[in-house]
Amino acid sequence: MSDLARGALLAGRFVIEGEPLAEGGTGTVWPAWDEVASRPVAVKVLHGHLLRDPVALGRLQAEAGAACRLQHPNLLVVHGLWSHEGRWLLAEERLDGPALSAAGVAPLSTGSTVAIGLQLLQALLALHDAGFVHGDLRPGHVVLADRGAVLLGFGQVVAGSSARPGQTAPEVAQGGPPRTPADLYGLGVTLHYALTGRLPFEGNSPWQVLGQQRSRRLEHPPGPCGLATFLVDLLHPDADRRPSLQVARHVLRRLQEEPDRPVHWRAPVAPVRFGGAWAVHGTDPETGAPALVTAGMPRGRARRLVARLRAQGWDVRADPEGLTGPGLLAIVAGAAVAGTVVPVVGLPVGAWLVARGLSARTRPALSAALPPVRAPVPPRVLPAGREHALGAGILLLAAAGLLAIKPALALIPGVLFAWLVVATWRQRRRDAAADVLRSRIAGAFAEVRHGLEARDLPLDDGLAILGEAEVLEAGWRAGRVPADVALSGAEALVERAAAGALRPEPSVEGVREALRRTRLDVPTS
Repeated sequence: MSDLARGALLAGRFVIEGEPLAEGGTGTVWPAWDEVASRPVAVKVLHGHLLRDPVALGRLQAEAGAACRLQHPNLLVVHGLWSHEGRWLLAEERLDGPALSAAGVAPLSTGSTVAIGLQLLQALLALHDAGFVHGDLRPGHVVLADRGAVLLGFGQVVAGSSARPGQTAPEVAQGGPPRTPADLYGLGVTLHYALTGRLPFEGNSPWQVLGQQRSRRLEHPPGPCGLATFLVDLLHPDADRRPSLQVARHVLRRLQEEPDRPVHWRAPVAPVRFGGAWAVHGTDPETGAPALVTAGMPRGRARRLVARLRAQGWDVRADPEGLTGPGLLAIVAGAAVAGTVVPVVGLPVGAWLVARGLSARTRPALSAALPPVRAPVPPRVLPAGREHALGAGILLLAAAGLLAIKPALALIPGVLFAWLVVATWRQRRRDAAADVLRSRIAGAFAEVRHGLEARDLPLDDGLAILGEAEVLEAGWRAGRVPADVALSGAEALVERAAAGALRPEPSVEGVREALRRTRLDVPTS
């Protein structure tokens, strides 16, 4: 609908009043008059290719209805979604005022920049409280209206918005879903542009800009000391290193009073987490974006999982999300050493220094900042009998301790030890049977491949059998397909390959005879 003329009527209520106001990746915005509600509106005619997916269309309709109920002075009012001649129209409030990205608007003073940041944070908090993530906060989506800075759009409801180098968060530009840290990154880009009139990352090509966003922190930030430090944190390449919305609001309020005062928002001591404080994270194989594999693991299990995934080609690493038992022991040891050197005063000082040093290597916000990985995680595999051996050792130590205290009580761990020995022996027999079954399944899949190579099958049949075998084997090795199903499926594929090889090639006379049976005219030559 790029050829709409003045006076055109859309959806039976919106009358076009002039030339398009803007055009982007999701649609064209037209000035219009709502004859039903008697008010000026901006009608965005969405591009047709964005809504061919029925799932995306259903999400759009649901979220547009929810956005209509959002009322905030720093958010653009959404009136609703209408259909017109097979296209979808999004009616929004029409604002009088320039966009922050318009020529001649930026740069602004430090006070004005901080005030815009606070207003945008209030809008983001309202969006997130309603369950939305904006996902596309940038200078072009901020209008300086009479009531202050107004945030346009209602997030990623409209599918198809593309990444913009230098403005989109690096994890989203890599293909990941937008989350709260992406909105904070967009806030940093917007504040940097308001203060300087240019984007924080610039280069000769989009790929160079994306490389700068992913690989390094912001250098030579503008503005007073406190605001400059805050911009560096907002534009950090790691999503979990950025502050939360509440912390960002608190920091900007302090900067509004003292822009030159350095602000430290990170907690000096990380939280204590018992039972498992390590998270495994890396690159999602499907999207290529940062993602969380699993969290809440002990250090040993996390490192074994990282080693196994790296051997399978994954790009992952393990980091602690908080202080664990060994960390607390290190803090106590540091306090004891400092207390020995400087009595009384050295105890808290030593504990504080060690705690800060250990906390600097933790990443408490990993689980909240990164989306879960979309690819299936291989099942956990430990050497056979490791848990049983550990349990047996604990029971023997308990029995020895009870013998010294009260011999009668030593009978309890002794009985449990005997039960564990019997259970381990039975498990060993089951493990041996499982090994035989695994070898049989692997041999069946190998036989399928060997049969396809040895037999002269038609190309289509061979590719079909090979594709089914690979899908079935991948599901079995990932733990999604039971062993008996994998075995029966592999044997069936072996039979299909053999039957295809034994099937005779049809002769010319055979074809003619088949056609005669269907009462068709067959040429004799």
